[in-house]
Amino acid sequence: MVPDNGWLSVDKDLLGAQRRAADALARRGARVEECRIEGLKHSLEIWSSMLRLAGGPSFKSLMGGGPEVPALRELLRWGMGRSPHTLPAIGLGLLETLEGLSPGRSVRWMRAGLALKREISDLLGEDGVLLYPPYTKPAPRHRTPLLLPFQWVYTAIFNALELPVTQVPLGLNRRGLPLGVQL
Repeated sequence: MVPDNGWLSVDKDLLGAQRRAADALARRGARVEECRIEGLKHSLEIWSSMLRLAGGPSFKSLMGGGPEVPALRELLRWGMGRSPHTLPAIGLGLLETLEGLSPGRSVRWMRAGLALKREISDLLGEDGVLLYPPYTKPAPRHRTPLLLPFQWVYTAIFNALELPVTQVPLGLNRRGLPLGVQL
């Protein structure tokens, strides 16, 4: 069980649901350990570098249907209500642009990502399960993630590491918002 990534804190309701899931597994005979995985603190850097160096088309070229969309220009167009793209998409394009400014840095973070993948795989072995929060809050209000960017790294990191993950629902909090955990 890993309670957070060491960078962005997790809501107590999600942590409580995660703890209850771990306790239920322990009651059924599973050995449950709480641990920290230091590399998760750098999920954003690892995610963006691994995607950039994966060899596929750039996100900006996907936005443009072939030719790359200049992200900064698109941000200005968005500010005037003239862009066909969403702010999160433009933000990813900007992040991709920034990532491209330092290729050596990208290679270092990609290597850190490969090391993180090995660490998690070694930790789990053949039959281990990792309980990890899916996000920092239960079901944020519409558009709230735009105000608090990068919380999505809790799920994105496993995609970049090519590790299988599923979301398991764990009930509702006292406000009726859904709780869950990634396995």
